[in-house]
Amino acid sequence: MVTLVGPEPLENRQSPIDYDHDVTRQLKPVADAILPFVHSDFQRLLDGQMQLF
Repeated sequence: MVTLVGPEPLENRQSPIDYDHDVTRQLKPVADAILPFVHSDFQRLLDGQMQLF
């Protein structure tokens, strides 16, 4: 698990999870490979989600 201070074992996690890392390093590359086929992109999806708040 990647935390704000770096990788930590899931069973002994001491720091908060780094969700930004998950989004930018894991979800974004996959989404950017798929979304052009539906005429969208990852940033457009994120911008649309932020408008909900």
